[in-house]
Amino acid sequence: MDELMSLKVFLEVARRRSFARTADHFGLSPASVTKHVAFLERTLTARLLNRTTKQMSLTLAGEQVVELGESVVGQLETMRSRVAELSQDITGEIRIGVAPSFGSNRLTHVLAEFCRLHPDIRITLILLTHRKEETFINEGLDVGIIIGTSLKDASHKAIKLADVPQVLVASPEFAARHADLKTPADLAQVNCLVNTTKAPTGLWHFLGPSGPITQRVQGNMQSNFGYVLAESAAAGMGISMHPLYMISDELESGALVTVLPDYAPEPLQIFAIYSSRASIPLRVRTLLDFLRSWARDRPEWPIKER
Repeated sequence: MDELMSLKVFLEVARRRSFARTADHFGLSPASVTKHVAFLERTLTARLLNRTTKQMSLTLAGEQVVELGESVVGQLETMRSRVAELSQDITGEIRIGVAPSFGSNRLTHVLAEFCRLHPDIRITLILLTHRKEETFINEGLDVGIIIGTSLKDASHKAIKLADVPQVLVASPEFAARHADLKTPADLAQVNCLVNTTKAPTGLWHFLGPSGPITQRVQGNMQSNFGYVLAESAAAGMGISMHPLYMISDELESGALVTVLPDYAPEPLQIFAIYSSRASIPLRVRTLLDFLRSWARDRPEWPIKER
């Protein structure tokens, strides 16, 4: 007899406390259910059920089988599913959620290479206006690319892909007018453009020559969209903080210059998050492996990639 099937039958008997209802569930005869339970008892060399004419209960051995058996069945079924997938072509759609700036500046180039290698996979890229790690599954996404200083606990798995440096920037004219800025404490006296997603309380964090520093800043422009602040800084409105990939072109062209270069803003981290369910489609696992490889090959973030 099939040991896995016998285990499934026994687990159903334990749940329903009935051979007859278990037989109906599997489309078997009651005699076949009895044979499956007897086979499992012989295989394990232990009595699993106490039965009388009026009631049924689990033995200690039976309780152990129930406790461990569900996991065994789940793992075997997952193994069968994954092995079966390996013999199939990698096809289908992957829905990816990502912040607009990283999606347009960096991820699109990575995904173009992935699609070249896997032409039968379709990518749907959803640009998100705010972090979605708590709800990305409800959004119907397969993978979320989350960028922040940390990752909140949630019902998903995560892969850390890279660290992202941030820089403090201003227009050349604004920086020249405030050339006397020496430390983050001096930022309290100038107009700062605050990202309400990254710094909702107006606190900017730095690592300086003497260690970590936190400074509260404020100004007459704030937004939850980094590009708005970068454009405002380039227009001479004030000082803003951005991940390097977002303003690398502006730094190279001279539209923006760095401020307080001796004080490094707190870096961000890039995570790929995905469902915590046991069985992940092969196309999604293939993408996650590709992203891991991409992250390993790019430990640093130059001003501009060519």
